Amino acid sequence: MAHLFVELFRDSINEVVYMAELSGMKYLIEQSKYGLTLSVRGYDDKLDVLLKILMDKLVHFKPDLNRFNVLKEVYGRQLKNFFATEPNRQSTWYFNVLMSEICFTKEALMETLNDLTYEKFSAMAPDLFKDVYVEGFVFGNVSRKKAESFLEEVESSLRSVNAKPIAPVDRMRLVKLAEGSELVYHRENEVHKSSSVTTYYQCAFENPRMNMLLELFEQITNEPCFDILRTKEQLGYIVFSQVKNVSGVLGLQVLVQSHKSPEHVDERIESFLREMQPFVAALTDAEFATHVEALAVRRLEKPKTIAQQATKFWNEIYVRQYNFDRDATEVAELRKLTKEDLNGFITEYLLPGGKQRKKFTIHITSTVPADAVSRKRPSVDMEGTDSEETGDDDSEDDIEMAQSAELPPPGDIVSPVKTGNKCDAIRDIEHFKKKMGFHPVPPVYIDIDTVLPDQ
Repeated sequence: MAHLFVELFRDSINEVVYMAELSGMKYLIEQSKYGLTLSVRGYDDKLDVLLKILMDKLVHFKPDLNRFNVLKEVYGRQLKNFFATEPNRQSTWYFNVLMSEICFTKEALMETLNDLTYEKFSAMAPDLFKDVYVEGFVFGNVSRKKAESFLEEVESSLRSVNAKPIAPVDRMRLVKLAEGSELVYHRENEVHKSSSVTTYYQCAFENPRMNMLLELFEQITNEPCFDILRTKEQLGYIVFSQVKNVSGVLGLQVLVQSHKSPEHVDERIESFLREMQPFVAALTDAEFATHVEALAVRRLEKPKTIAQQATKFWNEIYVRQYNFDRDATEVAELRKLTKEDLNGFITEYLLPGGKQRKKFTIHITSTVPADAVSRKRPSVDMEGTDSEETGDDDSEDDIEMAQSAELPPPGDIVSPVKTGNKCDAIRDIEHFKKKMGFHPVPPVYIDIDTVLPDQ
């Protein structure tokens, strides 16, 4: 419902904000995991006027019946089109579904959307602002008094619909994998010839030293990862590794989209990690120091624009950790690390047999015959395309698909999987989450009430 609310609201105010955009002001409203995010930016002397207009229209918003029917159909096509997106995008989504405390499957969203009527939507929309927690951030050429007036505009609009304040909602937690876990989740893709493997090694709850060990490992091995898995072994064009910090839990992710079987790709990722331990050990002290300094420079680089600086601050506020000195604190830990520390991390957290190794793999397996003719799928009306979920239309792996094609059956699809290691297949997502349990909520570094005390 939140997605439809945002889309309908955006659609309804296009004419209202047109003049503001001509004068250099912009707005953004989007759905988040915890509610709605509304932001305005531009020339500071009129931003409060734009904010007041947006807030008044937001809290008193009533959807139009015709636009509701149109945008509901659009959203339904977006959900259905998810099953035709690139396998690597599907893999990313299933990671969120499996590992996040709360995340709904596309099938569940489609089922709920089909049952949603205009009458139900209109009745529920006012309840969005019945109980509200507001957290804001103003940055730029603005005085404290002016910033407080922005907050007053927001609170005034909410009071006009009798909204009641509530305590902040806890941030969502991440599944805590058991030590020694070797887990695999398998889905089938009936559209693309390519398959996808996402391998995630969960390491530890957030702390500066562990974060720097992970980032240093990624800094050193990022180029070899691409060179070995993509260039030399030619597994596929989409190959990358990255550090993941989700809900305060640190981990390493390696993703490969390939025409080869997920089982083979999984084995090659494992082989690559085994090769990285002697690779790191063979670095000279000068080479190791160069990598450390390169990472330090990148982390301490000052934002080039006011928007970049604001985004860094807002990210800390959004996750409610308020670690505004994160870069300086973590770089100080980075400069204490040695090659022995990094090799010990690789042995303990990434290699088979490590005491802290926790591996979770997602296989998106293509069921398209290898000799099938590759053709471009018919283009879809832009209103039916979700920019965050749809792959490029020029992929040579796209298979023509009738618009009436049936969706994959709901539920978890499990096939026999051999990955070179003994892996337990995940068959029931909710049972998996209950069995594993969750990490605690991310730590809070600063009591935000003490940052800007009342004057």
